[in-house]
Amino acid sequence: MTAYEQIKNSIEMTALVRAVITDNPHYVSLKDLTEHEYLQFKEKYNAKPEETIRKLNGFIKIISNNAVKQRHIRPAVELECIVEDEILHEYVGGGESPIFSGIPNYLFNGYTELANEPLNKYRQGQEKFKVNKRSIKNLLVIAKSIAIGSNNDAETASKLAGFISGFLEYNVEKTDRIWEEDKDKSVMINRYIVEGIGVCRHMAVFFQLMAQEAGIPAKITIGKIEGQDNWHMWNRAKLDDKTAKIDIAMAGKDIVLGKTLAECYDKERKRRRDYRQFSNNAHYFKYSARGLTQ
Repeated sequence: MTAYEQIKNSIEMTALVRAVITDNPHYVSLKDLTEHEYLQFKEKYNAKPEETIRKLNGFIKIISNNAVKQRHIRPAVELECIVEDEILHEYVGGGESPIFSGIPNYLFNGYTELANEPLNKYRQGQEKFKVNKRSIKNLLVIAKSIAIGSNNDAETASKLAGFISGFLEYNVEKTDRIWEEDKDKSVMINRYIVEGIGVCRHMAVFFQLMAQEAGIPAKITIGKIEGQDNWHMWNRAKLDDKTAKIDIAMAGKDIVLGKTLAECYDKERKRRRDYRQFSNNAHYFKYSARGLTQ
């Protein structure tokens, strides 16, 4: 069954697609969803996924009947997964993309982190992990539910950070063991949920994925904390009219707010945590459909 056929067969997904393409949450039509309408939605999603998801959340939020509102949350996540599956397949088929340097603003399905070393001959075939959004669908539903039930982005971000710090234990030894076990293939991101462990990179990526689902503009940041030997990963985000620095591995749900990111780092220095952000080109990634199941 094609992506269009799956969406057309769902009353909730059809309503959400039409709300986005008409920019009217009250638009009602008894006609079947057309393929043209679906393609309009997919084009908007592919061009501006964060903005599209934020619109979806906003449309669900204004539904007055709570039971009806709740019935739209999981189909909204499923809609996003269906569209991303098709976009990934059109891009790489069953294979993988070239290797990119930098940090993407939005993590699409199939995002595969290669960390700071792009070539397999140096990394001995190891990939840090791969994002399979279907495998973490329940997590994404929770993120969307939190966003829809919160009063503002700052409240949503705090709840997301608290949720992640509650289900992931920071444990370097156990996390390295998973990586060593699967060193010649990708570790699917949901493995860390099952094990309930991770380090800073997993916490930052989980926050990124959940923030995206909540409609919050966020990005992974790589650097070091002065005085520590290892690289470190955290997040920055735009929360309402403020810039935020979120470091779940170091501070749990404690979010530092400022007018700019520099102000956030100044506040951290006063707390004896000196963050040094690296250039984006120190990070490598690719998109891969290998091992993903629909």
